[in-house]
Amino acid sequence: MHQYKNYYDVLKVTADAPIVVIQAAFKALMQLNHPDHFEGREDESVMIAMQLREACDVLTNPATREQYDRWLGKESGTPLEANGQQPCLNATNKQAA
Repeated sequence: MHQYKNYYDVLKVTADAPIVVIQAAFKALMQLNHPDHFEGREDESVMIAMQLREACDVLTNPATREQYDRWLGKESGTPLEANGQQPCLNATNKQAA
């Protein structure tokens, strides 16, 4: 089975994070993973930067984020609601299966 990285986990944000939070997380993580901090392991820094850029590109574009959220819900077997969160299935908020 192919292992994929959850873009929300890559950027360390929640699924309902607004675009400005995603962009701020991207910027902070890019600074933390700057090649100057990875002397002798620049290739690792480049791979991290590529993952961060890909995650940011997908999650800051509303159309691709919606498509990604649908795919993520299909992969997990639980559909995501419009805000990107999994539906709550507690006693006060039952949803039909």
